[in-house]
Amino acid sequence: MSDPADPISPHLSHQELLLLDIVAESADPVGARIATRRLGDSGIALSEASTSRLLARLDELGLTVSSGRKGRTVTDAGRRLASFTRRTRRQAKGLHQALDIQDARQLLDLLYARRGVEREAARWAAIRATAEDIERLEELVNGHREALDVGGDARLCGMRFHREIFRISRNRLLQAIGDVVLDESLEPLELVLDVITGGHGTFAQSAPEHTDVLAAIRAGDPDAAERTMLAHVDRLIEEAERAATDRGADVVKRLIELTL
Repeated sequence: MSDPADPISPHLSHQELLLLDIVAESADPVGARIATRRLGDSGIALSEASTSRLLARLDELGLTVSSGRKGRTVTDAGRRLASFTRRTRRQAKGLHQALDIQDARQLLDLLYARRGVEREAARWAAIRATAEDIERLEELVNGHREALDVGGDARLCGMRFHREIFRISRNRLLQAIGDVVLDESLEPLELVLDVITGGHGTFAQSAPEHTDVLAAIRAGDPDAAERTMLAHVDRLIEEAERAATDRGADVVKRLIELTL
């Protein structure tokens, strides 16, 4: 179910959304001439006739309303949509910047963020997991071990395990944050962590740590689930911190450049 605070957006072009924003931000009615000029300031060159057609479409959708010869004003629905669009645009920009991991310090920042939310997700997973959820986690843990044994994609198995715990938490806010810190665009960074842990001789240690987390969730013990997840992520952080010292930071930066 959609958030009632978020309007259901009709299909609007980039030009129409920008035009709606112009009308919504104006204290006075906006006519085609002013709107055309402001669109031009934003890099969109249109004739007044084209702008008038766009304004008419916004009228038809109930997002703006004519104020006679003065121009258009925004309706309540239009103002909600304009506000929602601006907020979404800001969030998308912030998300893109946050996920642009380029060096060892940013990799550590990601791990610190994961530690904060994954320990809580593990707690809720222990409270809310069903028998089917436990079965799915067992499949992932077994698949992870098998991938390590036969040289399969253990990295992907590990990521799926972490994502599944967020799903099982059934906490929408935690799930949304999990989607960010475990975004698919960050999967190449797992290879960087593999190189780091491989150099320390701990590459295969995640599998038994996942088994410990699974055991706590299966037992319905939120304290143990948090503790075992915290131990797992703390170990990754400690290894990344060791690798990020002195000349190691340059090596990590180079690895990130090669994988992303």
